Amino acid sequence: MKRRAAWWGKLGLLLVSLLCLEGLARVYVSRLASPERRRQFSVYEKLPESERRVVPHPYLAYANTPNYRRGEKSHNTLGWRGPKTSQLKPEGVFRILVLGGSTTYTEAVIENDKTFPAQLQRLLREQHGQSNTEVINGGVPGYNSWESLVNLCFRGIAMEPDLVMVHHGANDVHSRLVRPGAYHADNRGRRQAWKWEEHSWAEEHLTLYRMMKRLKKGTHIGLEPFVDAPDLIGPYSDYDDPELAFEKLLDEHPPIHFRNNLRNMAAICQEHGAAFLLTTWAWCPDFEKDYAGFDFYQRGFREMNEAVSALAKERGWPCFDFAAEMSQEKTRWADGRHVNAAGALEKARLFAAYLAKSGLLP
Repeated sequence: MKRRAAWWGKLGLLLVSLLCLEGLARVYVSRLASPERRRQFSVYEKLPESERRVVPHPYLAYANTPNYRRGEKSHNTLGWRGPKTSQLKPEGVFRILVLGGSTTYTEAVIENDKTFPAQLQRLLREQHGQSNTEVINGGVPGYNSWESLVNLCFRGIAMEPDLVMVHHGANDVHSRLVRPGAYHADNRGRRQAWKWEEHSWAEEHLTLYRMMKRLKKGTHIGLEPFVDAPDLIGPYSDYDDPELAFEKLLDEHPPIHFRNNLRNMAAICQEHGAAFLLTTWAWCPDFEKDYAGFDFYQRGFREMNEAVSALAKERGWPCFDFAAEMSQEKTRWADGRHVNAAGALEKARLFAAYLAKSGLLP
């Protein structure tokens, strides 16, 4: 009886200790943790919408959250990264809309006014006599040409742009690296409609358990659990011979849908009286742990750029070969795909110089 009582006593002490730790964990996450740690240790769908950078969307898998703020990185009321603007274009304003993924959004740069589109606007105004030019950052992390097409159709064209610039590359390579037979015109092999991640009872209700489970992960909450389709094959796959496997997928899945998406964006612009500019996409191959350093991904990047250049030549559309101009020095890059603040400034200078001599500006 004494042994049984001692056992129950120890069990009770353990339960009380766990309850105390759970209480402390909840206090930490709700009141003391940084915004990054709070997102990491919370159930994402239970966070206030203002703390989620992206939200589900009925026609896009997801979109930037309007009025989101994280330090100096914020979205305006329309969901574009940057300062407040109006959907109705003010009289006399020449409005440029830049469509793309995280490299347009300028993921690695925290300050809104140092992103590539913001610095492009400043340079056009201050150095090229375009004082009435407005540049809208239409980039959304993870977007590919399918999503930019829909984004232009339902959100971007409503901004009445005078010029639409399309800046895509890496994310459309992902869409080609899907299981054989899963490369479809509607991109369902790579993307699925937003699906909330399924949690165990413990992960749903116990903060301490979530902290222990996620502590070794980074503070960034990726999109993968919500919008990646089952047929997508990640760049760090454990294939026995990943280089050979991915090379075969690129052979089987040429960028035909990418071309069609660009053509459809051009048709929307033409119908609405907006000029259309294609651009190639640059990367830095010198980051060994980044997939931009993989040979098969670099092949994919080159093929996307070749498709852009060929389509522009075929249709007589203007095209800025940014990849041929942008420096690959590591001092300009945060990783293999995203520029840092210095790289964003160089990128803006190159685009501003091209636009100034292109005849696309008023």
